[in-house]
Parts: sequence; C-alpha cells; structure tokens
Amino acid sequence: HTSWFEEPAALGNILERLGLTDVLDPFRRNPVNVGNTAYFRLHGLARNYRYTFTQGDLFLLKKKVESLQVDLCYVFFNNITMAQDAKRFEQLLNAG
Repeated sequence: HTSWFEEPAALGNILERLGLTDVLDPFRRNPVNVGNTAYFRLHGLARNYRYTFTQGDLFLLKKKVESLQVDLCYVFFNNITMAQDAKRFEQLLNAG
C-alpha cells in the first residue's frame, strides 16, 4: 500500500510498538524499523519477476546491508533468476 511509502515515521512507530521487523525491498525505500534483524525481499527493479540483478545492483545491495547496524540480515530474492542472483550476491559478500 502507498501509505508504507508516504508515512515512514508512522510506519516505524507501528512496527516498533508491535515489535515487528520492517520487511522491504531496499531498492524501493529504506527500512524504518529493523531491530537486530533485517529482512529484505527483492522482486527486481523492473517491478516484475523477470529481472536479473546486475553486478552494480548487487554491489549497491551489499553497501545497504553493510550500512545496517544489525546482528543478522536476511536477503530473499523473489524473481525467476533468484538462485543465480543469490549465489552471485553470496560470492560478492564472501569476496570482502
């Protein structure tokens, strides 16, 4: 719903009050409440499930993950090339 984008402070207050983690696509908006665990769910930048993430996309995602002050971050690729994208992202993370 558009209200998730229009009222980030209100959304953050609700999530914090309920003890919930903000599950989001970090390419669409920044998290408002993650606590100690972040959860990213990625569909693709073309707003469809056929998108294959570029190395530049994955590098930006890595920077977004590293900028969070959390103990754990889940990254879920939910697109047709999700297995390949996840493996490439894992390789990028392991490369340092």
